[in-house]
Amino acid sequence: MFLKFILDGIQQKKYDLKKLKSQLILVSGISISGYLLGLILWPYALQNPIINPWKSYLVMTNYPITVRQIFEGDFGWSDFLPWYYLPKYMAITIPLVVFSGVILFFLNFRKSYSSGRKVQLFLIGFSILFPIVFVVLKHSNLYGSWRHFLFIYPGIVLMSALGIHSLIIRYKNRIVRFSAIVLFLVLAVHPIRFMAANHPYYYLYYNQFTGGLKGAYGNYETDYYYHSMRQGAEWLQEYLKKKPDSSKIVVGANFPCQWYFRSDKAVEFVYFSWQNRSGYNWDYAIVANSYIPPFQLKNKVWPPSNTIHTIFADGIPICAVVERVTKDDFGGIQEQNKGDNIKSALLFQNAVQFDPQNELICYKFAQVLLASGKEDQASQMLAKCLEINPDYEKALVLLGDEALKNKEVQKAAGFYERAIQANKKYYQIYPKLAGIYAETNVLKTRKILKDCLNLNSKYKPALEALAETYRKSNPAIARKYDELIMKLK
Repeated sequence: MFLKFILDGIQQKKYDLKKLKSQLILVSGISISGYLLGLILWPYALQNPIINPWKSYLVMTNYPITVRQIFEGDFGWSDFLPWYYLPKYMAITIPLVVFSGVILFFLNFRKSYSSGRKVQLFLIGFSILFPIVFVVLKHSNLYGSWRHFLFIYPGIVLMSALGIHSLIIRYKNRIVRFSAIVLFLVLAVHPIRFMAANHPYYYLYYNQFTGGLKGAYGNYETDYYYHSMRQGAEWLQEYLKKKPDSSKIVVGANFPCQWYFRSDKAVEFVYFSWQNRSGYNWDYAIVANSYIPPFQLKNKVWPPSNTIHTIFADGIPICAVVERVTKDDFGGIQEQNKGDNIKSALLFQNAVQFDPQNELICYKFAQVLLASGKEDQASQMLAKCLEINPDYEKALVLLGDEALKNKEVQKAAGFYERAIQANKKYYQIYPKLAGIYAETNVLKTRKILKDCLNLNSKYKPALEALAETYRKSNPAIARKYDELIMKLK
């Protein structure tokens, strides 16, 4: 409004303050009304309409919870994704027919619209670009594709529609018009076919830039909002009705889905992450393909062999209903926690045969084998673990620890470095890696520890190790770290 006021003043060589006053009243009324309407369905904001929305803004600009995300084939943390995360996700998920309209909009912008209309369209463009530029500059924590920014999509669609319309009305020749319409219809076939074939999972759509959903599978997130859980739960409900056994059944899942079983008193629910499923007591599991390592998706490690039903979208699995074939893995972990390595080893040995694609079983089996002095067998289990998941940081660290125990320092460093590459937030690795260079390269030691503290400034083992590097050379700095450590206790 102020830009329009200034522009009119320059063009007309005078400023209409009376008009500005009426516009201020109008815009203020619209703004206040819009703000209040936005609070109606927001209980937290209704508790304090001024302070709480501001608190939400502060939280959302630097969202504290970070999650692992598949992006460009890597499985990284959401607060370390590249700056172009949001623009790229928009580029690979918006249908090409919409992009073509946007391009036409800009090509015809100068000739097709009056100065007054251009100001209106500028405001629409601003409402689209400002949120994107804002989060890029703020380095905001984003995840789950661009679901947090769908509010800008109506403006993009409007621009696209105007662009398509401007092309059609520009040419009077029927053949040209008809050809243009046919072209846009052809471009619309890809998203329409996807929606028709994959109801109700429309939001899984990827355009031709990635080769559709099949090309995006394992390279980008798919069912990150767990929409397939409902279909999986409903299928399992029908499946359980046919089972003669009416005893208690525990259903596990990597997303809360107990609501779907609320009427069935024989069903209990337990939540777990897929990689840690062996540590829980469950009979059936409903698992969406979210937070599954990309290696396992691309190499068909997931869904597992004991899957009894799979939900597909465009030919790729998005949800698996799994029947547990043995609970020896769960029993083995319990016995290991009790300190009975012999009994747990026997249980893990049986569990590996029934569930050969479970990296946690292999890792736990390796632990008890090492505790029993069977290093060669443990190495075989850890190698199998890394075949299932090459970036399983726990196995890499254990291999590093064993190499260090055997005085294979460089080999140990290699395993620790691989573990950090796989998961830079696995903080306990940094002091281990730093300890390798403590005597020979103090500068490298400090850099490793400071890298850890840049991620977690309150991680005590890293602070303690860093203090030790200054203990002889600079006691004053060491004391500062000691004081900081005392404050954390």
